[in-house]
Amino acid sequence: MMELELDIDQSHLPRVQEAHTEPPAVPVSVKHTTTESGDKELCQCFAVLEDGALAHNLQEQEIEQYYNSNVQKNQLFQNDIRIAKRLQDEEEERMSQATLQL
Repeated sequence: MMELELDIDQSHLPRVQEAHTEPPAVPVSVKHTTTESGDKELCQCFAVLEDGALAHNLQEQEIEQYYNSNVQKNQLFQNDIRIAKRLQDEEEERMSQATLQL
């Protein structure tokens, strides 16, 4: 068996919490003795972290798209309100002009 020491920078990974511990916010040194089952556990751990990071990124993109969509809709609504107000003012002006001519 071969012993490996890995430095994992967890600052860019999403927080994965177990019921009784919190992951440290600083880089961690992991000692791992390579065995077939140990390799599977290590790969599984990285797969979980990778899946969490992917899910987090997808969620961030979804939130950003939703926010941008809301901004566009609100700008469109505000523009429509300004146009409607201008048309209403023009109509009221025409009505007052027509009333004065009678």
